[in-house]
Amino acid sequence: MHPDSLVFEFLHNLIQRARVKRIICVGDNAAKNLVSIEPNLEIVQFGPSADSQEWLRSETDEYPVKPVHFIETDLEQPFVIDQALLEDAVVVCLDVL
Repeated sequence: MHPDSLVFEFLHNLIQRARVKRIICVGDNAAKNLVSIEPNLEIVQFGPSADSQEWLRSETDEYPVKPVHFIETDLEQPFVIDQALLEDAVVVCLDVL
């Protein structure tokens, strides 16, 4: 999904209106699509091994290094998101079926 899609435009508007402070991303590479378009928010990524996420460790013009709190999660199994993380947050699920 490209960051200038209608989905990301809607998400950006929702974040502005709801005064969200955190984006919780569920899915492999979900945070990668948001890190450059929402630079002032904390980003929490639930997904498979952080070691496989090369973009988290390398800086490019498109994806400047930004702290992403990565929580390794097996997306094939049920999991719980801590209530404290959900406060002032929006949850984004990408590429997860």
